[in-house]
Amino acid sequence: MTERNDIWPVIVRYLDNTMDSEDSKRLEAWLDHNNENRRTLHAVSQIWKASEDKSQDALIDELNLEQDWNRVFRQINRPDEKQTAARTTR
Repeated sequence: MTERNDIWPVIVRYLDNTMDSEDSKRLEAWLDHNNENRRTLHAVSQIWKASEDKSQDALIDELNLEQDWNRVFRQINRPDEKQTAARTTR
């Protein structure tokens, strides 16, 4: 599994308050990597919190889940910046 995909289990543990100290270090490093990571965590946190407070029907009515999921999906599948830079310098 790539490092980019390894962060998702850590994010889930962060959201359900089950992180250990190693998870905390990994999440902080990921957040420090770039602002897009911070925005992604914020978006995922909003969805997570809303899902705890609302019934499924209320969530569907209030959230544009497809748009939010597409944003998260693009972030997960975005080309790694280091790999892209390596390809362009060859």
